[in-house]
Amino acid sequence: DKAKEVYEEVVLELQKASLGESHPDTLSTLNNVANLHAYIGQRDKAKAMLEDCLQKRKVALGERHQQTLNTLVNLANLYYEDDCEDEKAKSRALYEEHLLQLKNVFGKYHPDTLSALHNIATVYFHLADIETSKVAFEECLQLRRETLGEDHPLTLGTMNNLAAVHHGMGDFGVAKELYEMCLDIKEATLGPEHVDTMLTRRNLARLNEALLGE
Repeated sequence: DKAKEVYEEVVLELQKASLGESHPDTLSTLNNVANLHAYIGQRDKAKAMLEDCLQKRKVALGERHQQTLNTLVNLANLYYEDDCEDEKAKSRALYEEHLLQLKNVFGKYHPDTLSALHNIATVYFHLADIETSKVAFEECLQLRRETLGEDHPLTLGTMNNLAAVHHGMGDFGVAKELYEMCLDIKEATLGPEHVDTMLTRRNLARLNEALLGE
């Protein structure tokens, strides 16, 4: 890892000198070196490099370019993995920007947009913004039903997560209905022993235990 880090740093400096700091190839290397620093635990250095790369890519390539969006979500992931509330807030803003740009570029029905919507709903849940998480999962479930169908694994994944959100909110009736619907479809399409089927079955069992304890 150390040898690779040194090599990448040398390549980056050579590209800066020969191509310029904002050349697409230089920025690709900058993004890669930042990810390498993140991988080996040098998170602060990685964040600084990704922030630099993001700003330069926005100027050189535009806010909606795929490489810009890749750097944006890489930086969001780094912030999200930190425990600091300020860093979590930064991650939320970046994920929201990423989702907005995908909607602008591809539209709300595109698979990449729906994946980002599902992911940000999960982020909201882990940031304890449960109501916003519920709304995002509801939107994602509706759009995935329309584009993929109710039996698609991605639709079922969103349905299971929405049930979990309702469970966490204490909306046990809604959660139970969603879990049972999700389980019925998974058993019919994936089989009773599939890992995803068993996940929903366990979730439903935990909910039923909570209902018995009321």
